[in-house]
Amino acid sequence: MVLALLSAESEAHADAIVIGEAEESWPRLIEDFRRGCLQPRYRAQRPPSLHHLPHARRDLLEGRWYRKGVLIATRGCPNACEYCTLPHLYDRTLRFRPVDEVAQEVAAIKGKPIVFWDDNIAADPGYAKALFRAITPYKKWWTAQATIKIAEKLF
Repeated sequence: MVLALLSAESEAHADAIVIGEAEESWPRLIEDFRRGCLQPRYRAQRPPSLHHLPHARRDLLEGRWYRKGVLIATRGCPNACEYCTLPHLYDRTLRFRPVDEVAQEVAAIKGKPIVFWDDNIAADPGYAKALFRAITPYKKWWTAQATIKIAEKLF
């Protein structure tokens, strides 16, 4: 199984492919696999909501500390950089988890380090400022990806 950007090419090398975000498609794939009727393609009908996402099962992670502090606050990026896959995955849209839900997950993570696995966490400066203010009381060390525009828009 392969998350496919080049779906036609991927199909030649996999029993089934998942196109796009997997929250809706993955449970169908698993059920079809269990019943022995795997389909060649699985595609979500719409982007999944980022509200009420379950927290990662960090208790299942072994090894280095930094793996245990990974989470997302946003998905997507409004830019269309020529070298990037994101415009193809998310159609240049940006979606957000509710700030309070992200802050609750940050608070629940043991240890100080946090890694936001977002593609461009500061793409919406208003959201980024609200998020950073909400997590400040937890005194975590965090890192994230953002374009250079973060310097123009947040400071």
